Amino acid sequence: MVKAKKPSRLGYINMLVFGDPGSGKTIFAGSADAYSDTGRALFIDAESGTTSLYEFYPDIDVVSITSIQDFQDIYEFLRKHLKLADIYEGRVSHDKIDKKDAKRRLIKLQADLYDVDPKTIKEPRLYNTVIMDTFTEMQKYV
Repeated sequence: MVKAKKPSRLGYINMLVFGDPGSGKTIFAGSADAYSDTGRALFIDAESGTTSLYEFYPDIDVVSITSIQDFQDIYEFLRKHLKLADIYEGRVSHDKIDKKDAKRRLIKLQADLYDVDPKTIKEPRLYNTVIMDTFTEMQKYV
């Protein structure tokens, strides 16, 4: 017999949103930044189309890419960010990187991404969601 149960806590989600231009895909994706389980979000913009985000989610972090090298750079950033965030938040342990060092490295990564002095950052931003907009534009870089 089928049994009822409570929903499980939000885990990792992979999602592709498809729709006509102007149908609200960007706003929908950006809403992840406002929800505690999915935000803070990093929006990877390949089409210079973030104007609609500003009205609803002005604090979302946006990285614009215009080349395959930009895409590779943000991929490398995210790879390092995920590893360090897991150490910093205690989800995994590492024999050479402790929580304090992970925090320092996360701040350095963030400073490099925003081209600011690391001393101006007190706490690292930990991204739980990555949004790529749009694949149609990104395929032009390959």
